[in-house]
Amino acid sequence: MTGLATLLTGPAPAGVYRLPAASSADTARRVAEAAGWRVVDADTSAAADRRAVFAALKTAFGFPDWFGHNLDALADSLGDLDAEPGTLLVWSGSTTFARSAPDQFRAILAVLRDRANDAGAPTRLLTLLA
Repeated sequence: MTGLATLLTGPAPAGVYRLPAASSADTARRVAEAAGWRVVDADTSAAADRRAVFAALKTAFGFPDWFGHNLDALADSLGDLDAEPGTLLVWSGSTTFARSAPDQFRAILAVLRDRANDAGAPTRLLTLLA
């Protein structure tokens, strides 16, 4: 998990990464928590559509009731993340959604990447696809 530790503590940009097959989500959580990061777990393995994915993300992040189930609402809510030094999203079951709705999956990934690369954001966001 040296690579994850480097991402969490080093100058490398936050972003969206695949969890290596040899690594476990539990280990990633422990490394992130040891580095002081907030860890958010989202499991979309049972999500049948985009709305269900947004519902899982809303629950995982604890977004407010007004959260809309769309890309703009996701971008706005991610912009409000302020956990120091950052937030690690461990997204389990992403492959299921990617296979069933590849365009929608890529659109959500684009929002996550945009937020991760936002130099003006108050804190960092790192997403691991588990």
